[in-house]
Amino acid sequence: MTKIIEKIIKLPEIANEIKSLKEKIKLNKNILIQEEITDSVKAHGIELPDKSVWIAAIKGSTGEHLHSKSMEHTFVLEGKGRWIMIDKNTPHRFT
Repeated sequence: MTKIIEKIIKLPEIANEIKSLKEKIKLNKNILIQEEITDSVKAHGIELPDKSVWIAAIKGSTGEHLHSKSMEHTFVLEGKGRWIMIDKNTPHRFT
């Protein structure tokens, strides 16, 4: 999965989207903003183990939430964090 992420973040349009989200989160009162990038990634022929790919900018805590229909793979590009996999129906939060 790490090799897939490395390919994804090197795509010019994804790098631009990351930059855009970083700017938007500074100006936004929300603690989380996100964009789906699945189509951009698939357009480059990158095989995905999951049905969708999202990038998010987070400031502060998201509060506890869960995803009832899917497993979540999370990777931190900047800031403190690590690679984690969260099973469906598992409460979690980002701080």
